[in-house]
Amino acid sequence: MGVDITLSRWSDALVEEIFRDREGEGRPVSTIDAGGALLARALARAGVDVAEDAALAMFTSAFPARPQMVRWFSGVDSPGASLPAFLILCCIAASEAAGSEANDYRERLREMMGWDAIIMDCAALPTLWRRLESSCAAAPPDRRLRPLVLPDPRHRTQIGHAIELTFPSRQDGRRLKRDLEQGGLADPNHPVAVMRWLGGRVDRYSPTFRETFTDFQIAWRSGARALTDHRFWSGWRMVVETWRPTDVPEAFRVVSDEWGKYQLIAMDGEPTTLSRVEAASPPGLRHLLTNGSPVLLREIDWGQWTWVGRGRSAGREAQAALIREKTHSASLLAQLDRAVVSEAPGWAFTTAVDLVAGTAVRDAVSDDDLIDVRFAGVPRIDGGRLSRPSFPIRLLTTGPVESVTLSGAVAEQLELQRSGPREWLITPTVPVEGHAQVSVKATCGDIVRSLSLRRSALAPVLGKELPDRFLIDEEASGFAPTRAEAVATRFEDHESAATACPQQGLLDLVEYLAARPWVMPLSGLLELVDTLPKADAAGKWSILRALLEAGVIEPLRVRGWRGGAAIARSARAVLVPQQDVCRLRLDGVINEVLASRVQGIADRLGLGVSIGPGVGDWSLPLLSVEGDREALLALAAEVGVTCEYISPDLAGHVRPRDAVPNADGSTHGARQLVRMADTRLADRGIQLSLCRREAEDAPPVWLVQASEGEPRYWTHRHLALLDACGLAGVAPFDIRDGLLTANVPGVFLPLPVARWLRLATGVPPGPFDGGYAYKTTPCVEAMIREFMGMDRPDSSRFQRPRPAGRGRGPGMAFASGSSVEVLPIWRWARVNRGASR
Repeated sequence: MGVDITLSRWSDALVEEIFRDREGEGRPVSTIDAGGALLARALARAGVDVAEDAALAMFTSAFPARPQMVRWFSGVDSPGASLPAFLILCCIAASEAAGSEANDYRERLREMMGWDAIIMDCAALPTLWRRLESSCAAAPPDRRLRPLVLPDPRHRTQIGHAIELTFPSRQDGRRLKRDLEQGGLADPNHPVAVMRWLGGRVDRYSPTFRETFTDFQIAWRSGARALTDHRFWSGWRMVVETWRPTDVPEAFRVVSDEWGKYQLIAMDGEPTTLSRVEAASPPGLRHLLTNGSPVLLREIDWGQWTWVGRGRSAGREAQAALIREKTHSASLLAQLDRAVVSEAPGWAFTTAVDLVAGTAVRDAVSDDDLIDVRFAGVPRIDGGRLSRPSFPIRLLTTGPVESVTLSGAVAEQLELQRSGPREWLITPTVPVEGHAQVSVKATCGDIVRSLSLRRSALAPVLGKELPDRFLIDEEASGFAPTRAEAVATRFEDHESAATACPQQGLLDLVEYLAARPWVMPLSGLLELVDTLPKADAAGKWSILRALLEAGVIEPLRVRGWRGGAAIARSARAVLVPQQDVCRLRLDGVINEVLASRVQGIADRLGLGVSIGPGVGDWSLPLLSVEGDREALLALAAEVGVTCEYISPDLAGHVRPRDAVPNADGSTHGARQLVRMADTRLADRGIQLSLCRREAEDAPPVWLVQASEGEPRYWTHRHLALLDACGLAGVAPFDIRDGLLTANVPGVFLPLPVARWLRLATGVPPGPFDGGYAYKTTPCVEAMIREFMGMDRPDSSRFQRPRPAGRGRGPGMAFASGSSVEVLPIWRWARVNRGASR
């Protein structure tokens, strides 16, 4: 088959697939779905993709000949590193995958392996199973494994563990699927419904199945509810999931933009319509849409919702809903905080889910539910949950839970607070790395879960290629892959006098972005920023701008959708020559793990590392390495980041030119006059308006209009403000005491210039003293003054003469790389609606 997998490699792959605690919750393994599907998944984790039958053939062929296997089964020899694979082989022999109709276990094993005789002596198996159980329990913290719970072997003292772990047996599993096909089961996730449905037909199953089911019934009727890990329930859920895969909740998503508008998004990320969603939906969702019933949603990420699915638990998980307005009374609609959803006529989005039919008892604690625990609210990373003070971990319970307690080495660093009938919040007081035991107590039984905590992502997956529908907005390209000798400018070796310690929330946010590095709607990112402690004082838009200018996130435009988005930027290194030395400054997402790695490599290479504070406590620190240029290049190569050279000046940047008047009216729409706290613009006859365009899938634009003159449209508010300041004769910035400070609220430097300035000075910009500021030095101050025209009589005007030969036709102006691109209005509108020419 072209691939030779050793038994030790099989063992590693199977342990990773079966026992690795990827959820970080410590759920025990009490049943094993042994078969070709398990083997194929294990191989896939090892980088080998094969079909189930091929995986089974590869697995059995990896074992030694029968004489050596006899020695393993009898205990004469030990399987050693092959132990997990050997024991899984024993489970497969008891499963459907063995491909034998024989009822005798040893005969099934013989047929599967192609031996000429059975192996009778299996006396070593009980000891080997206990050895695997102990190995899982003793796994080191950096390789957390789920505990193995060995079942009672019953009368089969040698082979009983392998047979019982494959519960239900192959015959019982096939019979269950046949009975399920006949229908009659209301809810396969509700224990009462399952026991009622199975009680009348259980006599047709094997004695082992009947005994296990009866044990579950007796425990339930005695009041026990901590039965989630019971062998019957684990095996039952395994059969149900293979019989009928759960309806895919993510048949669509509802995404909000920064303007408060909601849109339906297909799973490929493209905008869609409700009729298309209905046509492609699983039966349960299609039934709801056809009947106009509420579609309950849960928030899967900031600003993104998806269907919760069906079943008893759906109403309890719901955090929002899509409702068909004509199926609700006017009095009820008046109580709902509704929002229109584009391409979903007659439907609305609401977060007032408690008033929606089907959720009236979602917070009720029921005695008919099994006690269980689920963690949510923060990203999963490296087999655990991100543990930062700004982001509490949500602990969700089911069943009649009385109390929850935490224990373990890191418990003192965690605060536990009940936030609802079925919800607790676990808030780290400091960034935490380790494990905590979560004990859920109830009068009808207790359960214990292990919560693995990670303070930083080990290897963030950044820098993925963006789908075609995303365009980088205000892309910065002020760095050139030139030789260092070509950079004539020697920037000052500036020692910042700033002493501001960065807000913990800002550091936590960087770790959050490293833990979930995919595209995030701008509305979700703003909501995330807004939850940070003390963020109100600085303002979420100013904090967002500080993140953009620090190079942590990249702004995105989305074709076919008027909302914006953002994505975390991968780390890169920029060489900045100075008077006597060279500095390498790191740009992008630099989380704790990467910073620690840079420090370790720098120490080994004899390089100095410094962390420069920003202008304020909401500015991200800048990591710099000082030393010889060749050593710095070696460090960048070892860290695995691209290395660029800073531009020597701002000659490669062009200030935004005049916006072209809108001649054809294609951008006209509802206008919302923006009231400025600073009245100097209005006093001089300059109005700034937000224009929502007639096409709902096109982003809004900003209109700058003087009492005399044609309207001027811009794609970004800060560029429109710069233009408005120029028309009004108001200086947008002031340079004083080494700081470039915004004179008008909401004014920022163009993004490429702001990123260049941060790297040139070594001091990150950000909110400062109620406004926003950038650090300057004598070297760069002259460049900034020239770039901004601050030394000319019309120093506030932010424009340059139009190049010769350029027409005056209708168009849009927006920042693109190191210049400003001007497109015809009709072409820009088409691009942003996703239409092709």
